[in-house]
Amino acid sequence: MRYRTGLVSSSVVALLVAAAPVTAQQETEAPAGAIQETVDVEVVNVDVQVVDRQGMPVSGLDLSNFQVFENGERVEPVNFYEVVREDPDANAPIWLVLYFDQHNMLSANRDRALAELEVDLPAVLEDRRVRVMVAAHDQKPEVIQDFTRNFGAIRGALASLKGQETVGDARDGLRQSAQLSVTDIFQRMRSRDRLDRQNAGLAIDALLGEMRTYAREVHADSLETFDALGNFVRTLAWLEGRKALVFVSDGVAERPVGTLMEHIQDLLTGGASDAGALVERAGGGQAPGTPGTGGLFDRDASMEVGRLQQEVEQYRATATIQAIVAEANTYGVTLVAAKPPPGDAATSARRSRGRGSLIEIADRREALHSLADGTGGVARTGGGRLTGLLTRAVGGMQSYYSLGLSSADKFEGEFTSIEVRVRGVRGATANYRQSYVKKGVRSRISERALAAAFVGQSDNQHRMEVSVDAMMPVEGEDLFDVQMWIEFPINSVELVEVDGIHRSATRLVVVAMDDEDELTAAQHLEVPLQVPGEALAEALESHYRAGLRIRLPPGRQRIALGLWDQVARSGSVLTDALTVGTPQ
Repeated sequence: MRYRTGLVSSSVVALLVAAAPVTAQQETEAPAGAIQETVDVEVVNVDVQVVDRQGMPVSGLDLSNFQVFENGERVEPVNFYEVVREDPDANAPIWLVLYFDQHNMLSANRDRALAELEVDLPAVLEDRRVRVMVAAHDQKPEVIQDFTRNFGAIRGALASLKGQETVGDARDGLRQSAQLSVTDIFQRMRSRDRLDRQNAGLAIDALLGEMRTYAREVHADSLETFDALGNFVRTLAWLEGRKALVFVSDGVAERPVGTLMEHIQDLLTGGASDAGALVERAGGGQAPGTPGTGGLFDRDASMEVGRLQQEVEQYRATATIQAIVAEANTYGVTLVAAKPPPGDAATSARRSRGRGSLIEIADRREALHSLADGTGGVARTGGGRLTGLLTRAVGGMQSYYSLGLSSADKFEGEFTSIEVRVRGVRGATANYRQSYVKKGVRSRISERALAAAFVGQSDNQHRMEVSVDAMMPVEGEDLFDVQMWIEFPINSVELVEVDGIHRSATRLVVVAMDDEDELTAAQHLEVPLQVPGEALAEALESHYRAGLRIRLPPGRQRIALGLWDQVARSGSVLTDALTVGTPQ
């Protein structure tokens, strides 16, 4: 995702449609006694699920059973409570997203996952708090079915994916071609057919060349996948309640060819117990400098592999995964990783050809575990059936302990690691989010709007509407000033009375994205909504309207509008398509 800066300018005019008692206050500081915008979240809730050796929830613990550490330093929670499944007051919604990573998954594997996950749905929906969404990432993220409790609708969404070809199908041929080239050379070098010095050198050059190509291909796919996943996580930011995203994938490479590189290094230099001699004199016996002897060939081979290791290190996605984990934790989203069971015997044999392939598969599982472990979720990647996974994911959101940590001393954007230790319960395991990044509402609303533009999803509980009434070319530039209007019912936001005046603490944000995924910088607009007491009834039947001018290049644009009501602690996002370039 790329950002385009310097293209947006805005001016706001606040008025009412059909009523006039609301005033628009343009000053940046609120008058004495008015609502101040408390944009920062000062308490971060860390939900901890404690289970025994059998995986059953452990209940009845108190604060003395927990020790909490931030960045290695012991801290005391500012609040603590337990939630159990049977608690009649535990009515906060539970949001469950089934997210199919078709960019990195064969359609046959996806279909097996669909069938096995569907088995869990009736039991999961027995809890009336549960809402399920079905989404998929193929060419781009797409919501197949928005949150619902309707089993028929969920089942229909899953059925609509079945049988569809995926990007993973198309990419698999390219991946397999490169991977088999690597493993064919790899197998030759490991075989008992000894290579002379010249042929060994050629084999090493061919092997490292193929690995370079393969690493670049895998890295590009991984970046696209992580970018899409991170943006989708942000779209869940404003949902109140517990949230879990089940990431169904054949795996994403955290460090392309990383483990394979280490094994080849051992193989070439004699460090691996099964490496054997790769170079043999024509007349028999090992040539000087063969692996394991410490000769010149060892040093040359080691240097070549070392250079490639440094080159592919730039493709390591560990920092990207950590950023996704931190944001998921910030927004209270638990990631659950699911790798579909293996397919038919022929496919399994092809994909497991040679030790190199087996190591590559292990590399792809590493990222799934990193995503799940860092957010307190579970990863099922061992090739077994996925049945029961959704039940377990929802169970982790039904019984837990909530520890409130103060973030008042943290600055915007600061990363904090978390460790929770459970005392006094033998054999207990604690699952919890292991980090977070402090973000105020300004950051949250911006990121939600950016993510909505990327995903193309709306969640418009405030019933916002947008209209465009002019597109004016900018003299001397290939740009247009787009005049648009945003409006929403005043009764959709909370008003608080202060000294006889009813005021809102509401913010709007707007972003635009073109077909190349270039984004404008987020533009924030205050909503200085004030209603005198005697005009309240009339105002509540009216709309707030804001005029906005955005400077955009010609072409198709996706507009995303975000609204955050600080008093009600609720937000909306609206996405729409716009073609820029026709003056009106």
